[in-house]
Amino acid sequence: MLLHPVIEETASVPPASPEPGACYIVGDQSSDDWTGKEGSIAGWIDGQWTFALPKNGLIVYDRQTGGSLVYRDGWVRHQTPTLPAGGITIDTEARATIEELVAILRHHGVFP
Repeated sequence: MLLHPVIEETASVPPASPEPGACYIVGDQSSDDWTGKEGSIAGWIDGQWTFALPKNGLIVYDRQTGGSLVYRDGWVRHQTPTLPAGGITIDTEARATIEELVAILRHHGVFP
């Protein structure tokens, strides 16, 4: 389940018909089979839910958003930084470089 950590999404209610091997981050106020498992990774394996407790530093790819989450005493989603705009002095080369860096990080799944 954690050799290549990919989650389908963060959810509080288990899906009705999960695909074999599908993994989810259990969200707040979970219910049904996920009650009390908030923050865990739930994997549908052999017709039942298996849960893994994340450790600090674990990074997962979220297929729903196309971005990454990292566990640091709770799940943290990387936010795309606001690109520079306006100002008295405009450095077009620096802005172009920042925009390119953000695009590369999006391409690699760091930002959604």
